[in-house]
Amino acid sequence: MWAAFAERVRVPVAAAAIVTKSTFLALLLPDPVLRADVAAFSVYFALACIVLLGVLIVLESAGRRGQMNARAESDRVAP
Repeated sequence: MWAAFAERVRVPVAAAAIVTKSTFLALLLPDPVLRADVAAFSVYFALACIVLLGVLIVLESAGRRGQMNARAESDRVAP
């Protein structure tokens, strides 16, 4: 949760969460015995986290890219 407030670690932490949620699904879903013991909510929650965190990474990356472009533009214009 603290990573949401620390801008410099937001993307790496989100990527790590995507990897762990994806691993959870990759290990769980192919096995019918394990899949039968897991609540559907857990699977849907993991899928929602993967999608939302992926969107977060895209938005953060676009925002950082925009900030870098603006900074480069202001450096170029300034005497």
